[in-house]
Amino acid sequence: MDDREAKRVLPSSSDVLHQRRRLPYSITTMAVSGFLIFAAIGYFGLYYKSKPGTKPSDVARATIATDKPKIE
Repeated sequence: MDDREAKRVLPSSSDVLHQRRRLPYSITTMAVSGFLIFAAIGYFGLYYKSKPGTKPSDVARATIATDKPKIE
């Protein structure tokens, strides 16, 4: 039993057991930047490649359409 206890390494006070350091940016900054990234992905995925005469409502309707195409 003494060998096992001697080989056991105890963490010192400088070891990191929990990630408790501060975040690099504020929570508000990260939330706003996340929303902007989400909006940019949505814009480029939906509206950027649409035809020039298409209304945003038509793009949204085509995106969420659940109709199955008819196979003939």
